[in-house]
Amino acid sequence: MKASISFREIEDLLADKIKNGSLRLSCIDGQTIGATYRLLFPITIELRIKQITNTDLYLDYGGGIGVPTVIKGLLQMVKNQPKLGFIESLNDNGVVLHLDQIEQVQQVLDAIEIQALCVKEDGIEAEGKLKA
Repeated sequence: MKASISFREIEDLLADKIKNGSLRLSCIDGQTIGATYRLLFPITIELRIKQITNTDLYLDYGGGIGVPTVIKGLLQMVKNQPKLGFIESLNDNGVVLHLDQIEQVQQVLDAIEIQALCVKEDGIEAEGKLKA
């Protein structure tokens, strides 16, 4: 079974959680999303899908000199915000998104076991199987 979500839908879901600034997503390749976050100035990062296990999505990030340092600082700032509690920073340039902690995604995960994710031109496509 395949299901997809557009970048616009993801941006709308995250807009409620990110009160300051704006976020725009784009496709770089089949496993990489470009994310541009604008607060005072735009910061563009690349998020590469590393793996998905059960309800956890592992991502690596990069995007040029200084970007990992900025991201680590932002992650430190948001780690105690309840609406962003689904994000966990890893020791390397990575994060884990605990998808089961996002209400709208949890509803999907109750019915479908996601087996693979692919970045498409206008969004993300998930491949999975229905839970018994």
